Parts: sequence; C-alpha cells; structure tokens
Amino acid sequence: MKLKKCLFTMGLAVGLGLLSSYANATLWATTSFTTGAIHADSGVTNLSCQVTNISSVNIPFLLVQIFSKDGVLLKSSGEVTLAPNRTFQLWHLNYTGMGYCRIAAAASAAQVRGNIQTHRFTGTYWEAVNYDMAK
Repeated sequence: MKLKKCLFTMGLAVGLGLLSSYANATLWATTSFTTGAIHADSGVTNLSCQVTNISSVNIPFLLVQIFSKDGVLLKSSGEVTLAPNRTFQLWHLNYTGMGYCRIAAAASAAQVRGNIQTHRFTGTYWEAVNYDMAK
C-alpha cells in the first residue's frame, strides 16, 4: 500500500511539473478572438492584425498570430505586454491569399479590441483597403 501511495505521489508530481511548463504557453489566455478571413494580393496589399488595449492596466501575455485560410501559421508576435491605451500591430508582407488573425490575451473581452486589415501602399502612405473585427 505504501508503494502504491509513493508511486501515485511521484506520478502526480511529474504530471504537475509537465502541466506547469505547458501552462505558460496555453493556460494563461483568458480571452481569444478570431477575425474573418480577408484577401491580400502580394505586391498590392499586405495583411496586418491590430490589437488595442482599451483598459487602464497592462495586458500581459498577449499573443497575435496571422494564419492562412488553411490554418497555416504565417507570423506570430510571441508574448507581448500591451500598455493601457496602446495598439500593437503585426504585419505580414508579400503574401497572396486569404488570411485571418487570432488574438489571445490574459484579459477580459472588455479590455481589448482587435481586427485584421489589408493595406496597399499609395506611394506616400499605407491605405486600409479591407477590414474585419475580431470576435
């Protein structure tokens, strides 16, 4: 009986250790949004994802990702801390096809707003051509 308890305790400790190392990557996200897919044409338009912190506190562990319509990860921000009343923007250049954004943050839905846009360069500035809100 003592051997079973010892093995159970060891298994539990190992399991918790694995969970804690995995937790940083996935379990911190309390809010996750995805945009609809929009089209980008390489050489004419580019994709970008924007996230705005509309709260008065920092939002830690923000992760912004751009995917192809088939779910292939095209670009990732890595973990970012977003200050109050600031916007983070992730660009993916020279891509042709449909793309969408996924935004995950350790924040409530009331604290963040996000979207995806396509932009084209007018010769002077980048103009937003198409837009979809993250939901």
